[in-house]
Amino acid sequence: MPRAQLVLPPAHDAPLTVTAVSSKLGVSASTLRTWERRYGLGPGERSAGSHRRYLPEDVARLSHMIELIQSGVTPSDAAAIVLSQSRGDLEEVAPPRTADELVAAARTGDREKLVHLIEASISEKGLLHTWMLLVEPAFEVMATDYHGEIPGVAGSSLLTQAMYDVLRAMSEQRPEPKFPSSPSIIILGDRAHLLPAHVIGVALRWYGPNVIVLGACSRGWVGGKEKLDAFVENIDSNVAALITLGQGEECKNFVASAVHNHGIDVIAVGSQSPRVLDDHVLRVRTVSACVEETLALLGAKLARAAARTK
Repeated sequence: MPRAQLVLPPAHDAPLTVTAVSSKLGVSASTLRTWERRYGLGPGERSAGSHRRYLPEDVARLSHMIELIQSGVTPSDAAAIVLSQSRGDLEEVAPPRTADELVAAARTGDREKLVHLIEASISEKGLLHTWMLLVEPAFEVMATDYHGEIPGVAGSSLLTQAMYDVLRAMSEQRPEPKFPSSPSIIILGDRAHLLPAHVIGVALRWYGPNVIVLGACSRGWVGGKEKLDAFVENIDSNVAALITLGQGEECKNFVASAVHNHGIDVIAVGSQSPRVLDDHVLRVRTVSACVEETLALLGAKLARAAARTK
């Protein structure tokens, strides 16, 4: 009679310390702690004595995030992707590879297809990557297009509407606020930059901060100053950061006024953003850099506030 074989249950990896995960993935422990603080990608098990350890699924998420970053995805987009995948929000779809695919759908007036293509790209590469490498270039192509448009079918308007459809869905599906009592982050831009203002807002809101887009400046940056003053006076005087999207002397004066009157830290976005020589003003070129710097700024402020309460 053949000997009976013992079938052992599959072995489960033991939870790991941050030092062990750092060694396993080749990422510094300080980076892992930053990702936990900034994106919520921390260890899932808390043992006796409040020591937290990484479960296998935590390590898998971090490993995937590293792969995405190495492929060129921004850290904030990579974090959003792996968090969405852990919730089962993603669908198996074929993402667009070039802006021309968005342009073609926009020219035919196919708003539903535009939404589908944008969602597919975000599922694979993230919101900021999709905006910078697909949507924004598509707008540039249509702005210089000499073919014209079918009457009643404004391609750039359709793409704008499709993008807002996707942004609204993302905003509604965001996780529970990570910083429910955090100070506000305000975004203000001119009319030409209203859509990217919402892109930045949704990207930030996904990680928990209280983000408000004050809308376009209807009367230039003078109107923007009035909006900011009213918000600080009537809604929230504790503003963590002001993000501006614009250029020119009026925008420069607005930024200087925000710092002088309210002591707000300002992040000015764009290669043409005004240069204001002040320690409270940081200029960044891209929306992805804006998101990273804003999250870092907010994290530092919350850490200082927590230290003062101890």
